[in-house]
Parts: sequence; structure tokens; C-alpha cells
Amino acid sequence: MNKIAYALIGGSIGAFISNPADLAMVKFQNDGVLKKKARKNYKNLFDCLFRLSKENGISSLWKGAVANIIRSSGICIG
Repeated sequence: MNKIAYALIGGSIGAFISNPADLAMVKFQNDGVLKKKARKNYKNLFDCLFRLSKENGISSLWKGAVANIIRSSGICIG
């Protein structure tokens, strides 16, 4: 039972820490499907993270973190 708890905690911490990179990956993928005028044209990961935090605040890097934590840690609700 302890191993399950440790796995849940480890998965949750990992998902929380990596959420900004996951968000940037989604932004990169979405940028390719937008019309040319609507594209952000991010140069790299750091440019994307910097611009997101500058435009929307540093806390915006953790949008969707709860869903990411639930998915990554394997917690099943319902």
C-alpha cells in the first residue's frame, strides 16, 4: 500500500513540475493549425514560456495542472 501512495505522490509532483513544459508543447502544436495572422510563432520552449508568463502572468503556466496531475498520477475518479 505504501508503494501505491508513493507512486501517486511522485506522479503528482512530477506532473506539477512539468506542467509548464506540457502547456508549451500544446501551444506549439496548436500554433501550427492556426491561420497565419493568429499564429504566435514561438521560437523555442523558453520563448514560449517567457511570452506566456509575460502576457498572462506566471500562474498561467499552471493552467490545467489539476487535470494533468490526475491524469499523470493515475487517480481514478468516478
